[in-house]
Amino acid sequence: MGLTVSCHPLSLYEEELRRMGVTMSYELPAMGDEVPVTVAGVYERAQNPWMRSGKRTMFLTLEDAYGLYECVCFESKLPRIAPVVAQASYFLVRGRLQNNHKRGLAIVAEEVSDLEEVLARRRARKSSIPVAVDLRGRREEDVYGDGTAAAKNRPAGAGTRAIPKKVG
Repeated sequence: MGLTVSCHPLSLYEEELRRMGVTMSYELPAMGDEVPVTVAGVYERAQNPWMRSGKRTMFLTLEDAYGLYECVCFESKLPRIAPVVAQASYFLVRGRLQNNHKRGLAIVAEEVSDLEEVLARRRARKSSIPVAVDLRGRREEDVYGDGTAAAKNRPAGAGTRAIPKKVG
């Protein structure tokens, strides 16, 4: 099925995420308002309503190993953020923490990246060998689109991402 049943998929990468400066969801309520923050999460849902101002805003709900949290993406950032949200399932979000009684707790996103791509680039830099990695730690040569281990001759054009994508 391509699912991790023993634990949340991001809990396997918590140590590496910490080295990248990622804050876990349970730490957010204790942090101050307007603090720069980096979070990582799995896509839960996205809403893209029109606001009273007539502008579009995206509310992106993500989940890490400890809980759910909201990211707010304002219209000025949507041209860069929306394509990533449409294609990825795992995200690295950099922004400012909104943590006050009036507006609640959310991350105002400045940048949203595909976490799989970020991890693959980091690992490629460390090893100096370009290898795409999925979040289960398999190398591109070992995994193709349907999530099964491949022999040396994988099908031409087979995808490299074995993690199930969002549904709905």
